[in-house]
This record gives sequence, structure tokens and C-alpha cells, in this order.
Amino acid sequence: NNSELTGDAITKITIGSVFDKTFYAKWTAIGQTDAEKLNDAKTALNIGLQSGDTLASITGNVTLPTSSLHGVIVTWATNNSARITTTGMVNRGSTDTIVKLTATLRLNGLETTKLFSLTVKKIEVIEEYTITYHLNGGAWPSSGGGTGYTNRDVMIIDFLTDFHTYLNLSMSVTDFIHGAGKTSGFDGLYGLLSDNTSPHFDRLYAANSKGVDASSDKFINQPQYNKWVPLLDLMDEYTRTGNAEQSFWGSPWTGARRIVPFMKKQNLWGSDVADTIVEITNRIPTALQSGGGGTPITPPSKYTPADNDITLPTPVKDGDPFIGWYDNANLYGTAITKIVKGSSGNKVFYARYNSSTVVAPPLSDSEKLTEAKAALNVGYASGDSASSVTKNVTLPSTGLHSVTVTWATSD
Repeated sequence: NNSELTGDAITKITIGSVFDKTFYAKWTAIGQTDAEKLNDAKTALNIGLQSGDTLASITGNVTLPTSSLHGVIVTWATNNSARITTTGMVNRGSTDTIVKLTATLRLNGLETTKLFSLTVKKIEVIEEYTITYHLNGGAWPSSGGGTGYTNRDVMIIDFLTDFHTYLNLSMSVTDFIHGAGKTSGFDGLYGLLSDNTSPHFDRLYAANSKGVDASSDKFINQPQYNKWVPLLDLMDEYTRTGNAEQSFWGSPWTGARRIVPFMKKQNLWGSDVADTIVEITNRIPTALQSGGGGTPITPPSKYTPADNDITLPTPVKDGDPFIGWYDNANLYGTAITKIVKGSSGNKVFYARYNSSTVVAPPLSDSEKLTEAKAALNVGYASGDSASSVTKNVTLPSTGLHSVTVTWATSD
């Protein structure tokens, strides 16, 4: 007799009762049947997909649950285990493939099934093309070598200046190398910053990537800057000497925390390695020493249409300045400086130097006809012109490139 449903339950209105009566029903829930639980579990069952995937576009492994609501047990079957296994492993092929996965749900002797249809997307084959260079008597420049260095600090300043140039920063090179407001030392902004980030250093190199790759966004992989690899090798030796478990090349995270101490010749580890650290931080790598021969760079030899623009490296030829790369052995036409993103096809480039002989290709008949047309004129008598003819005119019967000429007149 109350909305709180408290007190004794009322079963009847006894004889002699008076006043209006209001009653509130109280119910006791009866548990779901196993069949209802099984149906709930079936409705709730779904396959787990990788981010970005849908049932109509599967590119990664899927998650196949082994249980569902109410403790229902789930087992799986596949009609194509070569594409999706019963553990959810996906193997993509050369064509899109529809795979049927059947989930069997069981509870206390009851069972039901649920069918899923998934489309495993084909592997998109990325076309890879070759790059061939004809140096025509030239050679690739060396990393290291050249006149080289006899002063360690001059070498470090040149390295950091090159790095600053590559980053194209608005800050001055002085602040970048020495630190804001400083004109000496190596407290600059090329390593780990005070906020524990390293935005500039992150462009220096990728883990264990030392080769030339002009399509990379890393400083050390650029053809003109790859000469600094021996200096980074020295930083790696410095790092490993202090802690054999760490690597400069193997971990840019570690590298960001070691480059500034290396430049400042700091010993971070203790007296047992002090002498070795002094020797390493004062050393000039052999390839960068005065008179060092260096190692020829390795230019990119392959590319895909998805690669960023690839700037073509510059060869050298003693006493003969490089002019540019051309797509023909005659070295005729417009110089090519890069392979732009989205390009396709194998590329062959020919180096042209100041002394190279340029041979214009022969004209096509259409080009000859165009030149002959441009050169063709009527011959006028002395004093006559096209707007004032008083005497006979000369109508040539041949033109440039032995073109035959015939005439017609309107009057």
C-alpha cells in the first residue's frame, strides 16, 4: 500500500473496509533462460578490427573472441585459412578476397552460429624503378677527405653550420651552435632542449641509417652532407665507451642526450674511462683529417612514385665544372635537377660538364616544315612591298630543308 513497497504484502480487501484503496505491485524477476542468454551473446558478438579497417576492407589481423556475454563459449571456423586463420591472422594476397568466418556459440548444451563476411584487401604492389647515371668521365665526390681538418673545433663548427643550413632555421647559426646570446662554446640548440624535446636533432639521422638517400628527410643521408658520417661514428664510439649497452647510431633518443656532452668533451661516466674519453673527444676522424681520402658517396639507385622529391647528386671532374644532368646522350635540352614525387619509369641520366660536346638531335619532318614556313617570303622588286606591288614578284619553288613550294592566287 505504499510506493516504497515496504511492509507486508496485501492479498485482499476485507469485508467492512472503508475509504479508497491504492495498491502498488511488487515483482520478483525470473532469470533469463539459457536460450535467451545465448541469443544475447550472439547479438553482442563482434570481430575486433585494426584501426581504419572495416569488414569490407581488412588489411590487418583481426581479433576473434573466445567468449561472449553470460559466459558463452565461442569457437571459430573459416572457409579460407590461407587468408584468415581461426586465430585471426590475416594474410593478404594479390587480389581482394571475401572470407566467411563462422562463430559457434555454446551454453549448457545449447548452441547457435553467427556468420561474418570479411573482404581481405589485396597487397598494393609499389612499383620500384631504377636510376642509372652516366658520369661521362666524372666521379662521385667523397664523404670526408678533401683538404680536411687539423683543428677539432673548426671541424665541429663546420659540421654544425652545415646542419643549421640544412634545417633552414630562422635562428642565427651562432645561437644554434653556441647557445642564445653566446659566441663561443657548444651549448647550442642542436641536441636535447630544456623541455626534454629534440626537434632539431631529430632531423640529424635515423637509427642505423648511414647511406646516401636524397629522398630521406635526415641530414646525414643527403649527398652533400653524408661526408659527416665519420664524425657520427666517433660520437657512437664515445657513447659506447661510456656505456657498452648504449649506441649513438642505434638510438636517436640516446644520441640526443650525448651529442652536446661530446661536443663539450664531457666525461659523463667516471675516472675509469677518463683517458679514453679525452682521446676520443679530441680526435679528428681519419676521413676528415687533412689529406684524408674519404669514401665516394653512394647515390640513390632506385625510387618509387611515393618517394619524396629526389635531388640528383652532383658529380665532380677535375678542372671541368659540372653543368647538369640530361636525359639523353647528346646532352641536349633542359637540365634535370630532381626526380619529382609521383614520377614513374626507369631513369637514365647523363652528366654534362663545361667541356662536353652538345649535339642537337636531327629535326623531324614536321619541325623542318615549320622552320621552312617561317623562313618563306615573296621576293619584291625594288621599292615594292606587300601593300604596294607594281612589278613582277618572285615566288620561290623551294624552301629551307629542300621543302617544295607551290603557289595559288585568288586573282
